[in-house]
Amino acid sequence: MNSLKGNSLAIERMREKDELDRLANQNTSQRRGTPRRDISLQQKVFTWIMELLDERPKGKTDYDHWLQDGVILVKVLQCVMFNSVPTDMVIPKMQKLDTTQDRLKILKKYLRRFGMVEEYIFDDADLVEFKNIPRVTRCVAMLAKMANVSAFTDLDLEIPPENDIYLGDSDEEQEHHG
Repeated sequence: MNSLKGNSLAIERMREKDELDRLANQNTSQRRGTPRRDISLQQKVFTWIMELLDERPKGKTDYDHWLQDGVILVKVLQCVMFNSVPTDMVIPKMQKLDTTQDRLKILKKYLRRFGMVEEYIFDDADLVEFKNIPRVTRCVAMLAKMANVSAFTDLDLEIPPENDIYLGDSDEEQEHHG
C-alpha cells in the first residue's frame, strides 16, 4: 500500500515540475531591437499575477500575449483596488479592439487614482503592439510595490534610458545602443 502512495506522490511531483517548466517556457524571450527586459523582474511579476488571480495562461500562451488585451491587468488592479473597474471590463467581448482600448483607458485612469506616477504608466502600443513590454512589467511591479506586496516592497524600479535596446544574442555583453 505504501508503494502505491509513493508512486502517486512521485507522479504528482512530476506533474508539478512539468507545469512549472511549461510556465517557465511561457516567459517571453527578448526580441532584437526592443527595449531590454529584466527577466528576473518579469518572472517575479508573472508569478505574482498567477498567484494573485489563481489563474495561468492557457496552452502555449506566453507572458506578452497573456497580458495583451488588458483583461489580466484589469483583474490585477481589481484585486489590488477593489471595485476600481466596471465588471464588464474584466470580461472580453466580441469587439476585441474597442474593448481592449476601453479596458486600457480605464486601467490607466484607475492606476492614476491609485497614485501611480505617469512615468510608470505604459502606452497602449507598449502592450498591444508589444513595443515596450518591460515598461508594462515595471508598471505592474510598481502597482505591487504600492500595494505593499512583500516581494516588491524593497524593489528598486528605476526607469532605464530610452536607448537601452536589446541587440541580440550575438552580443554577449549586450551593449547599450547609443
